[in-house]
Amino acid sequence: MYLLGKWRYKKSKRFTFRLRIVDRQKNNIQINDVKGQHYVPRTYLKHFSLETSEEFFIYMLQIKEYEERNIKKICLENDLYTLHGTTTQERMLIEKFYSDEIEKHYDEIYNILVDPDKKTINDGERELIIATVVTMLYRTTKMKNRHNSVMYKTLEQIYELCNRMDKTYFADKTLDNLYKEHKNTNRPMQMMLQLEIAFKLVKIRLSRDGIVVIKLENDDCEFITSDNPVLYSSIETNLNSPFNPENILCLPIDNKHVLLLMPYADKHPLIYTQEYQTRKYGFL
Repeated sequence: MYLLGKWRYKKSKRFTFRLRIVDRQKNNIQINDVKGQHYVPRTYLKHFSLETSEEFFIYMLQIKEYEERNIKKICLENDLYTLHGTTTQERMLIEKFYSDEIEKHYDEIYNILVDPDKKTINDGERELIIATVVTMLYRTTKMKNRHNSVMYKTLEQIYELCNRMDKTYFADKTLDNLYKEHKNTNRPMQMMLQLEIAFKLVKIRLSRDGIVVIKLENDDCEFITSDNPVLYSSIETNLNSPFNPENILCLPIDNKHVLLLMPYADKHPLIYTQEYQTRKYGFL
């Protein structure tokens, strides 16, 4: 186990999230519409994959069997980040942000994190590491799907109530049509909101997080990942919420290394002990 970075954040010029995402709308950048958009980056997945003829393949657990899949075809959803707009620049705003500001630099931070001789990092590297983990927590479909599930149940109750009262508020639309319309209308707002929350959480965690990398020495053991690769857990309570800035964030970065963002790590020396890591995450 080795520690990277400093406990206290010094202001750096590398990340100005809000300004950069607005600049995308102003600059005349030639880009194409992307239909299938990955919510777990391929730059991340390839480190769990086998390379064959410059293509990367990963073993996925499908119910009870493993299936080999190209990483181009997993962890993606059509138009997940696509915004409403008249130009490609407007529609691809979020997709291009993740591509250019996060994924483009992933190999850079990966090489830093797995280098056992790397003992210190600069402020820009530290920001990039923290921003990558936090945005990977919030960019997946998990929160969107949970919200949609709640909304479906709400719409179902309203729809049934209107039918019992013989009201025609929905102009002969079926429940499924209403739900589909809601999803399509609210998806861009949901994705923007998740990104906005991630920005705020990055800013908070920059002031308090320690960065820890743990390496498995046992050749018989490996880390795995999933379509929700970032795990979170509270240091002092059993109440886990992705919005809690005092969570420990845990991200396996390949089959032998795991990255931990530790809030107030200098005030919680217990979290570095083997006993704590074993109890909390089941490794070491």
